[in-house]
Amino acid sequence: MEHKHVFMESFSLGIVLGYNTFIDHYNSVDAASKSAKITNPVVYFEHCSNVLYMYFLDSRKKGISPWHRIVVRYSSICRITMCKMKPMETIVYLHLLHSPLLYKICMSGCNEDRYVEPYDVHEWPAWDRVIEFGDGASKCTSDVVGKSRVLKMAFANRKHWTPLSNLVLRTRNNAEVVYAPVNEVKAMRLNQVPRPGLDDFGATFALLSVWSGSFQVADELGLSGKAKEVCRELTHRVTECPRALEEALFEIYFALSQGKVVTFCTALESLYGKYLGYRVRQEVWTGSVVAQELPKHIVKVRKVIITPTKKLFLPPQLVCKSRLLQHFDPEYALRVVIRDDDCKLVSFSLGACKEQFLNAVIKPQLMSGVKVGGRRFQFLGCSTSQLRNHGLWFYAKDTAERTAHDIRAGIGDLSGILSVPKLMARMGQAFSQSLGFVHVPRHCTSIEPDIRTPAAIDPKRDYIFSDGIGRISAQLLRKVYRALELEDCEEPCAIQIRYGGCKGMLLLDPSLSGKQIIFRPSMCKFNSDHEDLYVLKTSKPRVLYLNRPMITILEQGGIRAKVFLVLQNRVLDSFINSMLDPHEAAQVLCGYSAMRLPYRGLASVGVDLTVEPFFRGLIRAINRKVLKDLKTKARIIVPQESGRTMFGVLDETGKLEYGQVFVQYSKDIFRYKVNEPAAILKGDVIVTKNPCMHPGDIRRLTAVDIPELHHVRDCIVFPAKGERPHPDEMSGSDLDGDEYSVLWYEDLIFKNNCSPMHYNSDPPKEKKSPVEVQDMIDFFCQYIKGDKIGLIANAHLVWADMLTGGINSRRCRDLARKCSVNLDFAKCGEIKGFQNAEKPPMYPDFMEKLDTKNTYCSKKVLGQLYRNCKRVELSTEYLDVVEDCLPDPRLLVDGREEFIASARESYRRYAHKVRALLKSYGIDSETEAFSGAVAKFSKYVKEKNDPTDVAMVLESQVEHLVRRTREEFFSEDCGMATVLCKASAWYQVTYDMQTIEGAVLSFPWVVSDILMRILADKAVSSAPVRYSRNSFGERLGDLILGHPQPLTSQEDAQGRMVNNLLKLMYDWIDSSKEFLYVEEPRELDLYKGIMREVYFKVSRSFTSEETTAIMQQPHRIVILCLRFACSWCLKIFQDGSNGELISKECRRRYRLGHLALITLNRLSVSGNLAYLRTAPTGSTATEPVRIYVAKDDEEFFVIVRRYEDVLASIMKNWSGVADIQMYLKRDRFDEWFLQLMVTGSRWALERLKEIVVYPSFREVVCRVFKLREMQTGVGH
Repeated sequence: MEHKHVFMESFSLGIVLGYNTFIDHYNSVDAASKSAKITNPVVYFEHCSNVLYMYFLDSRKKGISPWHRIVVRYSSICRITMCKMKPMETIVYLHLLHSPLLYKICMSGCNEDRYVEPYDVHEWPAWDRVIEFGDGASKCTSDVVGKSRVLKMAFANRKHWTPLSNLVLRTRNNAEVVYAPVNEVKAMRLNQVPRPGLDDFGATFALLSVWSGSFQVADELGLSGKAKEVCRELTHRVTECPRALEEALFEIYFALSQGKVVTFCTALESLYGKYLGYRVRQEVWTGSVVAQELPKHIVKVRKVIITPTKKLFLPPQLVCKSRLLQHFDPEYALRVVIRDDDCKLVSFSLGACKEQFLNAVIKPQLMSGVKVGGRRFQFLGCSTSQLRNHGLWFYAKDTAERTAHDIRAGIGDLSGILSVPKLMARMGQAFSQSLGFVHVPRHCTSIEPDIRTPAAIDPKRDYIFSDGIGRISAQLLRKVYRALELEDCEEPCAIQIRYGGCKGMLLLDPSLSGKQIIFRPSMCKFNSDHEDLYVLKTSKPRVLYLNRPMITILEQGGIRAKVFLVLQNRVLDSFINSMLDPHEAAQVLCGYSAMRLPYRGLASVGVDLTVEPFFRGLIRAINRKVLKDLKTKARIIVPQESGRTMFGVLDETGKLEYGQVFVQYSKDIFRYKVNEPAAILKGDVIVTKNPCMHPGDIRRLTAVDIPELHHVRDCIVFPAKGERPHPDEMSGSDLDGDEYSVLWYEDLIFKNNCSPMHYNSDPPKEKKSPVEVQDMIDFFCQYIKGDKIGLIANAHLVWADMLTGGINSRRCRDLARKCSVNLDFAKCGEIKGFQNAEKPPMYPDFMEKLDTKNTYCSKKVLGQLYRNCKRVELSTEYLDVVEDCLPDPRLLVDGREEFIASARESYRRYAHKVRALLKSYGIDSETEAFSGAVAKFSKYVKEKNDPTDVAMVLESQVEHLVRRTREEFFSEDCGMATVLCKASAWYQVTYDMQTIEGAVLSFPWVVSDILMRILADKAVSSAPVRYSRNSFGERLGDLILGHPQPLTSQEDAQGRMVNNLLKLMYDWIDSSKEFLYVEEPRELDLYKGIMREVYFKVSRSFTSEETTAIMQQPHRIVILCLRFACSWCLKIFQDGSNGELISKECRRRYRLGHLALITLNRLSVSGNLAYLRTAPTGSTATEPVRIYVAKDDEEFFVIVRRYEDVLASIMKNWSGVADIQMYLKRDRFDEWFLQLMVTGSRWALERLKEIVVYPSFREVVCRVFKLREMQTGVGH
């Protein structure tokens, strides 16, 4: 559970070379002096929150002796080395991915001379974040704290054995455990190794990446005595081939950052030789992050993460060009991000004295800049999205002698802006990443007045209907299409832009002749002489997703829960079907995949998307990401014929009335050329913009047809008249590029609008003197200090779910207003704090805080959606995927053999490019990158509040890679017969290479149109031939039909199929008896009886045509039976009756339904028939569970207090977990709770979590104990 007051002999900080040489940089015993020493080191293992706290006293003869604590999260531990030097002594080395966090006790408001007892220190509420401790000889510097990746703890008695065993159990999924003797070397005995100076900047930066993160490389060189030799080699190699050296060093960096054991000298020699070989052969694409083929609007920029104790130098990362990166040299630009030493946002871990820490630790680093080689990078500025991510741009003096100051001055005339946030927001326009640009001379532009109306609530303020939107002529817009390299007839009608000091949207105006742009004053933020029009985004069909805040408002606005459940089930069913039916697969890929291929066309000519490994991989990647988003965000896709995400634009014709909108949308998300069909919406729609928190943020409007607006497509057109602009009614939005959720799904349209909130903000405070760099850095630090938007939004969601008044309660309305103000902090500088009283006392189960917070079962639809999805997601974990299908013989064309050699060479080049792309983002698989459904980016790439930048760059890279590969394929002028043979060779080579590690499967589908042509030609020229691909459906069908035997009739075939099906289902139940928690053999017969009933219910619903179809595709009957068992059996558990936890029959059906759900998903996702014969086991895990015990619930409290063991036994019986440890505890607010540490399979753990938050859990427990009292006398 928890292990407190585990006393240590000592602790050390350092690094481990190899597996068994510890370099000791700080030792708490050796650091003692006459005036100061480290005493009372003690460890608290909080297994329930997966955190280790180490406390020690910085004892001094003079002055205060403060307590310090070191915090290590279990998720940061990548290896544990244990050794015993003496019989009773154990030494533990925790190898960490991140530096530990260091704190000092905060005595503010207390007597500073007060001594806090060791047994009380863990409960002390206030701690300050610090970066060093000690004094004089006992001092541990920030350099040691930041660059030590190993924490050594020495224990001297048996009391440590149990907590250490539990630590190993809690970290076994992410940490390797090694039992071995360890040699120790004091760092002070090593020769000092200065970092070698290199003449090439790229190689210097790469060397810093491996040198600056830890002591690893310097200590290795100091211990081996090879420092001088390595320095000579580096100097020689940077002269011989600097790019190969840079590539090799970054490869070493990737290994070190993942916690791998690396010997620098050996790795450098091997990797440098590898990359030098590529360069000698004049191969441009080497598979490294340095050598990548980029679209013309994307550049590589180096990145540095500044933490309190060190700077991390990262490999070049890709960004879309901004105005600054277009006109200045990206080689001299640097992206800087502020993070804590555990790579999380600094705001979350600053402790009590945030401002002092930021001013003392972070601000000086920003003021002094970053020095690399001979360059000093200094503060330049940041965009609003970067600010929200705690990121900035730095710039060093370039070859043209331009400095950061010169660049800021070149942005435009900002001298009249005396407000710091406003100035930074205006400068940020120049940092906005773009898709491309065109030159537009100033004489082609003009300004016309905004459309305004007085605000009823404030006579001094006007509402601006045209806020942020202007117009552009068709001729100039066509120039934009060419610059962006859009496909023929792909002509967006609206673009989001930056032009000099102007920002916003431009909408096509067919009445404008020649090359014209008309801006409005609301778009013009400052004066600038720049004449390049930068395009940030274009209008196009975009899918619409519901989310938790939107669902909350809709549900509490009168929409039935069933509507959302139907939409969610449609998504879940579509993924099961997509793994079994090619046309369903095409639908899913068209709806979700970022890679644009003719999926429907491929399916229509006979490509089996459920069999081809690449397409199955795409669907699996999408499935994982969609399930995760469904569970954690309730992110439900709306059918594309019922809703879209659209740019908001203005009705320039004046035809729309207040309350009306015009919506014309492309019918096909993938095919949105102007000659493709579109639909004009008529009737009721609901419209909102994210984030939406106030009940009035979602508006019900009426879509009408205005012929004069038919040139506007895939945008929502708002009226230019009325008492208030509709965008302003939705979270205070405007038309400068805001995207709106437009929904006409009939069952989601509520009856009446709520009054919208008025989003007033005070004008930003102005200085009396010009804004300086220090003012901007001060503002940046203030933003970090006050960044509470996530906390406020989560609190709003919880209160809306928990309070009777929901979103209409005073608490929720106040939080909605507070969130609105804080979102504008980057522009206005005003911030609203988050009070303790606003923190929820309990959390709904869908927030997934059952391990550390009091949790209740949400009765609203978000809870139901979460519980449905959690079961499905769990069923697809830890799968052994079967990809043993054969190539499609129809795609193996005679004559392809001549092109196999060239196909292999093309494949190798293509594979290098794909691997470099994956490496630069830290993406696990090719299919994740190509589908856009990335489960996990590298922790250094994905930026918390700025995810679209990464996704946009990745999608652009994939599109560019596909385009260039197609150009290579068609580079030779040859006839169609040759082209078909060449494409066939590409297909065969991909199958030949699919078994090697790192195989690339997308290669032949780059020319999918040619492969489609092969199949189309064969369909015309020859009769259909039955062939086997060894697909999942074929293998399952053979299992159902059995071995071919002479049959006298169709009835015999059906009879044999039924017998085989039932036998398969019975064997499935027999193999799963442990999962079903079968207590008596006869229970298996009861389970089999339920499945027999399931089959007859399913089969009776078939028509004669459906029965015939089943005989042709017999695997479908298995899927239908499993699907019906899911819905039928799990529905019983969800009905909510009080007794189903007691009823064995109900528990039996629930477990069978759960098993069916798991098996169905495992089969469809993996294609592995073994899951019909093996029980779902999964890895055993131990997890904390917290149960709230109300003071007024005396009966339950007595049971918990007196009969812990009996209660644990009952809960084990209900859930099937292996072990429950139970402790009754009180928190610091004097509230009681029951802390459980539960061990069992993942499925059993989830069953238990569902049970303990179930509304009737306490009532049922009390009823069970009353029955036991009557039967056995327990309780007397």
